[in-house]
Amino acid sequence: MRIKERIAAEKKAAQDILAKGEENLTDEEFEQLKQHVSEAKKLEERAALLKDGAEILDNAAEGKNPEQKKEESAVTAKSIGEHFANELKAKGLDVAQAKTINFETSEFNVKASTDVNVTGGPSGDNAPYLTELDTPVFAPRQDLLIVNLFGRGTMGGQVLKYPVYGKLEGKPGETAEGAAAAHTHFPDPTWENDSLHTITDLWEITDDMIDDLPYVVSEINDHNDYEFDLVKEDKIWNGDGTSDNIKGLVARIPTDSVIDNTSTEPLEDRIFTAVTMIKKNVNRTADGLVINPEDYKTLRLKRDKNGQYYGGGFFLPPYNGTGTLVIQQTPWGLPTVVTPTQAKGNCVVGAFKTGKVLSRGARTLKTSDSHKENFGSGITAFRLKERCTLQVKYPYAFVKVSTDEAKVVAQSDDSGIVVQSDEPVADTETTETAKAAKAAKATK
Repeated sequence: MRIKERIAAEKKAAQDILAKGEENLTDEEFEQLKQHVSEAKKLEERAALLKDGAEILDNAAEGKNPEQKKEESAVTAKSIGEHFANELKAKGLDVAQAKTINFETSEFNVKASTDVNVTGGPSGDNAPYLTELDTPVFAPRQDLLIVNLFGRGTMGGQVLKYPVYGKLEGKPGETAEGAAAAHTHFPDPTWENDSLHTITDLWEITDDMIDDLPYVVSEINDHNDYEFDLVKEDKIWNGDGTSDNIKGLVARIPTDSVIDNTSTEPLEDRIFTAVTMIKKNVNRTADGLVINPEDYKTLRLKRDKNGQYYGGGFFLPPYNGTGTLVIQQTPWGLPTVVTPTQAKGNCVVGAFKTGKVLSRGARTLKTSDSHKENFGSGITAFRLKERCTLQVKYPYAFVKVSTDEAKVVAQSDDSGIVVQSDEPVADTETTETAKAAKAAKATK
């Protein structure tokens, strides 16, 4: 049995004993637990020593010490494309040679300088520890992705079990002497099991292109930086949780956390209502909006009775503000992702940082000419792979909002300003003039 398997077996045995509950363990079981933990630690030390020894031998063959090699890798590999090129060079290969041996890189992950890591739990290859990685969301831009709204984390095991909370209950108040204290609290949670799923992105280039390493590196980076995330976010967002599919965010939103098309509020008001619902239900602040481009168009092109766009026209900034024109305005200041990944007809408002996209390890890149008929066609396939899942502890931190405004009726206040309308409404004075002319014509 390999060392990793022995470590896993010792930890499993220890976990089985602990599962009985501390108060139920006999002296003999405590002793067994101690032995399993001690053996696991010894095996981990042995595994680490073997790994270090192998690295020393590899580095000696290259004439480099471990620290020098680590430093070079950290400095020179600023993208997965560069990482691919560096590992090819280290093995004395070019891209053409790599494709024939199904070359695969080691894991690679570039972290932003603003990332914050908080690590807890036991170490080891099979340990179910969680590392939380909270990435700030900056002012939205056109290519902001859904995955950038969620928190980030890593996991060491295959399955993560965690509590899922409902709506807040109760309220603070005066408490009589000896009575139960009045307080706001979440009800007892249910428990969710989320397992890792494999996300891949595959593309192909010709053998003529593959001789140009800088071009290959740029292609890899393009797919890693954007295309792969598009594939990943579709699974994170729309996955139905069946078979090998991730259970996406949309499938987790409770049925009573929905503002449907029976609401007579305009879309902009519904979005703010959703913000309020999130605060009321889980005492969290909404930090994102995900909306389909067609629905965002409806929202962005809304105008008052004078034909002025609320968010600014095609030349001008908002008439009630200053600064330059912003094409993609942020309703109620919410970081906004406009994407066809969200189906037309609904949008989602959420406290996205309460959820986490969890990964095990980092992405790897593999290349081969054995895919389909590629060998005979002179085509090389590249495949990016990542293992990840989605954790949602507070489903009520998300609200699905219907974008259908069919029931919204145009109304005017005393000033004549349209406050509820899908379409521009003519000026009141012009309308009254037209009515008077029509009436005069009818009397003739």
